[in-house]
Amino acid sequence: MTPRFAIRRDDKGWSVFDIWTGLVAQLEDGQAAMGLRVREADELADVLSRAARLGLIETTIEDLRDDPD
Repeated sequence: MTPRFAIRRDDKGWSVFDIWTGLVAQLEDGQAAMGLRVREADELADVLSRAARLGLIETTIEDLRDDPD
């Protein structure tokens, strides 16, 4: 099964991102999963992918469009 989350290089280390959206993963406390060491990022991507496969994480995509009002 294809993992839901993967890692990529960022300016300060490695980021974990959602393959479906391309967005950086957001942790429960709202912190972006960026600037990590490669091992930390890889482990977090594995855990998040496993949790997504089991239906244990909530998937939300915020509306990024400008508010027309």
